[in-house]
Order: sequence, then C-alpha cells, then structure tokens
Amino acid sequence: PGGEFAQTELFQAKTYGNDLSRTQVTNNPDNDSQPALAFKPGGGGELAFIRDNGFGNEPTHSNLRLATASGATGTWVGRQFAAIGINTSPSIDTTPGTGGHTYLAWLRNGQVFESDDRSGSFLSRAFVSDALSTSIDVSGGETHVAWGQVDDGTVLAERLGSGGWTKATVYPAASRLDPIVLSVDGRATVLMASATRIYKRTQLS
Repeated sequence: PGGEFAQTELFQAKTYGNDLSRTQVTNNPDNDSQPALAFKPGGGGELAFIRDNGFGNEPTHSNLRLATASGATGTWVGRQFAAIGINTSPSIDTTPGTGGHTYLAWLRNGQVFESDDRSGSFLSRAFVSDALSTSIDVSGGETHVAWGQVDDGTVLAERLGSGGWTKATVYPAASRLDPIVLSVDGRATVLMASATRIYKRTQLS
C-alpha cells in the first residue's frame, strides 16, 4: 500500500546517448533511496544509494550499495559496499577515461567516510565528525569532501594526490542546505545557505 512510509524503489530516465524512458532500477523488499549518480570511467554510469528497513522507524540496517551500468544501456549491476553501522547520505564522483577512478563519501552513524579505488581496490578513510550530509568532488589531482556538522559549521577536507588529508571549517555557522563542493583544476568552491541567501566560499589557491 502507499502512504508516507511506503517501501521505496529507484527509477531512471535519460536523454543522452540512446534515450531511455522511465524504468524501474531496483526491486527489493527494503527501501532503496538517496541515489547519487556519476559517469562511469570508460563509459556508462555509477550509482550509489542506500538500502534500509526503516519504514517510518529507525532502521536496524542501512547499507551503502554501488551499482554500475555499461555504455548507455541503463542496465545496472549492483553490490553491497558498506554494511557496518547505519549508512546514509552518499555522494559520488569519478575521473574520466578508461584509467579513471571512483570516489565515494557517505555517513556511517553520522561519521564521514571517504573511499576510492586509486590503488586498484577501494580503501576507506574516516574523519572525526558528526555530520548531516556529504559532498565529494575531484579535479586537478585533488579530492575534496564537504559536510555540515550537526548544529555547527561547514567543513572541507582536502587531499592532494596520494598525500595526507587536511581539513578546515570554511564557515562557522550551520548551513540551511546540505553543503555542496565543486572544484575546477584542484580549486574547490563550497556552496551553503543562510536563512536569507545562498553563498559560497572558494579556495584562493
């Protein structure tokens, strides 16, 4: 039956390559939600999403899944990516070409995690945080992850190449929308919102 807490599935439609009308992507007794989409290195798409059993209550499991589609077929093959804890709020980015890589960020029990396959397999990194959302973007050899702290400011973490991570608070007040990070040539811009306006902070170098 329908209703506010009815079970949810994912659907797709596209207009690039071969057009694809609305089709169902997932079919599972649990909820599938919070989709995040990116181009697949070498062609196709990658989809990160959450599968949980909440149905209006606190879920007992909430797993991060990663699915891939080759070419422009719209046919997805998925797998479980993270199952420990309550996983939420995924974001995804990729670098282009056949030698490109996939970068994921998400929350596990409110803590920010990042994982990528630059080494040939996915390796994860946890940040000290109590967050509401994640946003990840990669350019110019630099990886950027932004998040809004619970009842606090917006944080940006940055890694150059395979080096270590640094992080800083880019704005001390809580954002009214989930912060979004976008980067060009390794230079990040974080979008946030107050009660009256949308604003940004951009790295000087």
